Amino acid sequence: MDIRACKYVTYLFFSSLIWVFAMAVDTASASNPIYQIQWQTDGIISELDINGITIDKTPSKFAGTGSMPINIWLKPGSNAVTIRLRPLPESDNRGSYKVFLAKTQAGQYVDEGEKVFEFAWESGKTKDKLPLKKEIDFTPQFVQPLDLWTKTERITLDAGTEKAIRSFLKTLSDAYLKADADKIAKLREFKVNEISRAFSGKAMSMTELKNETKDYLNMLKSDNAKFAPIDTAGAKLQLVAENRLVLVTAKNGAPLLIAKSASDEYVVQIYLARINGKWVVAR
Repeated sequence: MDIRACKYVTYLFFSSLIWVFAMAVDTASASNPIYQIQWQTDGIISELDINGITIDKTPSKFAGTGSMPINIWLKPGSNAVTIRLRPLPESDNRGSYKVFLAKTQAGQYVDEGEKVFEFAWESGKTKDKLPLKKEIDFTPQFVQPLDLWTKTERITLDAGTEKAIRSFLKTLSDAYLKADADKIAKLREFKVNEISRAFSGKAMSMTELKNETKDYLNMLKSDNAKFAPIDTAGAKLQLVAENRLVLVTAKNGAPLLIAKSASDEYVVQIYLARINGKWVVAR
């Protein structure tokens, strides 16, 4: 979702869904499970993926912690969590890592939910040495079926596809530069409805979506935050989620669509998908 950027990448990913989570849970049924994952890393390089989507990447020696609801990345049946741990070049293999997945209900914190699985690694206490790759499969008791896994096409990044993506990025960039609420709402329709359905089981009407988009743009305006044009030619394109999504970033992996004010940054993460030959903002 569209977010205010934070200092650390871990928290940035966390923040990117906290607003969505709060919005959706307001209308979620108490019987609709919400799957939340929590991680802690200290002194090692770590990466946490769910179904091919990077949820957290901590590339430094600093301790990090975070949690997020992951319903938007889940599918019916088996789901895969992949953990990659590496020692820092200057370290002596010391450090620790923990990850905990829980099934919660609306309004619950992750530690209040029912444990799905837990994994921990700690130097001196765990027999496995770094580097380490751990894959954990789990099957949720309930997942709202999402179009990401059924209606999107599997993508190959050939020359024609890359040209079409960069053209779509130009359209997206222009809409944000002009603060065109109606056009932005239409471009975000698939994304917002997938997120809303993942937690509440219901899509958002176009009227609601347009009003929400206008509120968001008014918030940016009140903070005097302005978007910079997307560098469409220099955008890095990466296939994720079983080649169903294209993650679009700057060459260094940083987000491409950012509004800046004197004191804040507002980030729009970009994941694109193709449905019946048409490109959409999918996440």
